[in-house]
Amino acid sequence: MRIHCEYRGYPTPNVTIWRGWWELANGTGSADFWLKTDDKNDFGEFGCVGENEYGQKNHTIHLEFASKDNYCCLTLLFNSIYEFL
Repeated sequence: MRIHCEYRGYPTPNVTIWRGWWELANGTGSADFWLKTDDKNDFGEFGCVGENEYGQKNHTIHLEFASKDNYCCLTLLFNSIYEFL
């Protein structure tokens, strides 16, 4: 599963994907993190942060575990695009 966070602004924001206190990925303008979902512990809250000299924007992603009993398909691509105004 891919978590993709994208922020637009001038100057181009630095983007970071977090889980708790752990930085998982970062980039300029966007960041991607490929997540294995082999275990229930792989699910939970993830954060996206975009920041430049004019401010910071945050977004929280909640990934939930689906049991095999009620699982038919899982297609989730989180894509967030935020603009600094």
